[in-house]
Amino acid sequence: MNMIKNLISKIFIISFCLIFTNNLYAAENVKGAATEYIVTMTKVELCETGSTIANCLNPIDITSSGGATADIAAVEAGATAGTVADFGKAQVGKTYTHIQTVLSRAMTITGQAGECYTKTGANGALNSAGATGWDKDDDGAVTQSVTLYVPFFAQDTTNYSMMEGSDENGENLATNATVRNTDTHFRSRNALTVPYTPVAGSSPTVFLAFDTSIAVNEVNDGDCSDAGLQAAPPTVTITVQGQ
Repeated sequence: MNMIKNLISKIFIISFCLIFTNNLYAAENVKGAATEYIVTMTKVELCETGSTIANCLNPIDITSSGGATADIAAVEAGATAGTVADFGKAQVGKTYTHIQTVLSRAMTITGQAGECYTKTGANGALNSAGATGWDKDDDGAVTQSVTLYVPFFAQDTTNYSMMEGSDENGENLATNATVRNTDTHFRSRNALTVPYTPVAGSSPTVFLAFDTSIAVNEVNDGDCSDAGLQAAPPTVTITVQGQ
């Protein structure tokens, strides 16, 4: 992060974890690193003062060029993976306190969790709990590129009010705090660490950076062949440059 600070005169940093899935992974599950982690973000919105993690008030779409697909494991932790939104689209004079994003549940991942390796052809699915994989002792076992999914779930609003399943436009929404097994995407909200108020003549851009060191999850039952591999949440840092 110091590197980023040295490159720009003024930045606005919002750090958050994708907590909409962190709590889905029990402590006894095994997590591991991804060397490939391709995500697709289709929409980014800012939410006005009065918003909460359960509700985005008067959202304004600030997505750049229809969103972005990036291999977030291909850059060092803390480095910028890609440009996904343009804060210059925000309304001057309004104050925004939250950010709302829409991402695909499908993640293209190469990695391992414990003794389980991702295996080509052994993809997950929207309506499955996870994907099968190699056991490290299997003949020919190496980490290979697969599609893993953020799990579907139904949870209480006390713990999961920051998200719901959706389509790629953030529409056709599931009940708050629920991701259905038919949802292709999910929408989530996070509070900005500092409220953002656009200033005339300023056009900042938002960047996302990721840490994928614990981005693969395996249900810890000692069996890599029983659909236990899932996409686990990377750590995400949002940097708004040039405001």
